[in-house]
Amino acid sequence: MSYAINQTGDDSYLADSTAGIGKGLRVKLTNGRKITPCDATDAHIGVTKLAVLDNLTPVPVRLRNAPGTVEVLVNGAFTLGDTLKGDAAGAVAVAGAGDDFATADSSGTDEFGAALPL
Repeated sequence: MSYAINQTGDDSYLADSTAGIGKGLRVKLTNGRKITPCDATDAHIGVTKLAVLDNLTPVPVRLRNAPGTVEVLVNGAFTLGDTLKGDAAGAVAVAGAGDDFATADSSGTDEFGAALPL
């Protein structure tokens, strides 16, 4: 069995969909090293750092156990200090149906925001 130890907190995967995948989405593994956006209650492996428009280009992912803040797509209004929960299609929301994901490190409405993962 071969494997590599990741010391950076970032990794890359291919999108499972031929349409690619968006930026700032919580993702889960599908087949092999392919990723797809999480549903509200799915366990995620990390958050996409860039959007990719196909399934041939590697997608950079900030792994869930990496230190620091992460940029996520937030549905609805949020303010600094709010607890963000998993929401549909890989996003997060204050009123999300999933588990607690992060603490908002910025404010806004229906946009990308900085978050400190829990």
